[in-house]
Amino acid sequence: GLEQLLRKKVVDSGAFKFKNIKGRVSSSLKTDHQGITILDFCFLLCPPCIEDHKSIHLWKDKLKNKNIRLVSISIDQPEKEKAWRSYLLKNGYDWENYIEPASGKLSRELNLSAYPTYLILGAKGEILAYYNEFDSVLKHLGVAP
Repeated sequence: GLEQLLRKKVVDSGAFKFKNIKGRVSSSLKTDHQGITILDFCFLLCPPCIEDHKSIHLWKDKLKNKNIRLVSISIDQPEKEKAWRSYLLKNGYDWENYIEPASGKLSRELNLSAYPTYLILGAKGEILAYYNEFDSVLKHLGVAP
């Protein structure tokens, strides 16, 4: 799975549609960000994802100050959308959060099987690295001790 992912080299996330917390569908994930982008693939019934979100919440401002864009993409099914929205609001998780539609999933295109999966993308959407723990992402980026 992940060997294929690295062969892919570039993630064209603009080719996929996502729903934001307000329920609007967009492909605003287009990676035209000039710095590094972290994509966090997660779902609600994933304990390590939920744990990592607590950590992300603590680090989000520091990442933003370093011009690092953080985007969480929930792979939850459409019937979980309401629960996903409540989860984000209840916890005050206000970084960029999207949920995948029922079809045309980026997670499927990338052949992801372990969660969370973090992709670190360069300015052109190229995959620089991937990890399954947020701590490893912070270390890779030289943000955390």
